Amino acid sequence: MNTIKCPYCGNEIDWRERNLDIKDEEVNNILCGRCGQIFQAVTHISISFDVCKCDCLNTGKHDWRLTNTAPRAFSLMRCAVCGEERDLTPEERERYNVPSREEYFNELKRQNSVKV
Repeated sequence: MNTIKCPYCGNEIDWRERNLDIKDEEVNNILCGRCGQIFQAVTHISISFDVCKCDCLNTGKHDWRLTNTAPRAFSLMRCAVCGEERDLTPEERERYNVPSREEYFNELKRQNSVKV
């Protein structure tokens, strides 16, 4: 919710454009730009959670997918279910044609040492 409604005239005021104290139970005096009345808005901060099953965290059987990273040497494997990340194994580097970071840096050094 990004707006506060003036209790006098119903004008919607975007609280993000105001210099409000965003602390729980903080009282803010607000001047309505439409009707000129001052009213109070009390901030209330709440926390909510979304939950989902992540069987891979219980079984260790992750759905590993290669991240789309540039340069490719910095790609990781990320579980499509829980979001856990890990480095590629040597076999995965070969399968996906992803150089190691060391190979990447060596290639940069080689390119920089070539005289134009």
